[in-house]
Amino acid sequence: MQCTVGRCANCDAFLDLASGHARLFCGSYCRSFAKDVRYFRACRRDRRHTDPLVAHALRVRLAHLVAGGYDETARRISPVLRARVLTAAGGMCAACGRRPATEIDHVDGPSGARENLQGLCGPCNRAKTAVRLGPMSPDQLAVRSAFVVRVEARSPARACDDDVGWNDLQPQLLERIRAWWSSALPTEYLGRVEFAPDGRPVIIEPASSDDRGR
Repeated sequence: MQCTVGRCANCDAFLDLASGHARLFCGSYCRSFAKDVRYFRACRRDRRHTDPLVAHALRVRLAHLVAGGYDETARRISPVLRARVLTAAGGMCAACGRRPATEIDHVDGPSGARENLQGLCGPCNRAKTAVRLGPMSPDQLAVRSAFVVRVEARSPARACDDDVGWNDLQPQLLERIRAWWSSALPTEYLGRVEFAPDGRPVIIEPASSDDRGR
């Protein structure tokens, strides 16, 4: 398992670390992709994925990912707004009107604005999601295949896939980037970090002059 400091931990794209912003991913999509890989691996490890409701949630999450990502920031709503949406219409499902509203549905797109939210019961929310998913394009199938390979790998293929060790490793990598900034050679922010089986970084080599000249 290895990670290249100065490249995206998920896709290996070069990062503009010289901008002064310590980061490990090239964007929100790669950050979400790696986060989902870790979550799926954790669910497989503790067998949560055998629960039908969890399995459905995983399928939905993967469908959002292959369709271009799931903007968690945009979809985040406050507890107060959540309660307001679920208690609207007498607390009943906005779709069937027969069962209590227990889940928040984004009517169209990721916006968390009140007018884009409605309360649905579990069955209606799952039925709506199933209709939206639809068949995948060849490109989406390729993304799904790559995702599944990383989820099902016996050992994490990338450092950011490690659902057990990533939370401890991430701050170490960020600190390494900050250390390079404060060194006498700040341009040497591209380097390779090799990891022991337990996730500890054991070798750090500065980038070659060819890499720094790119």
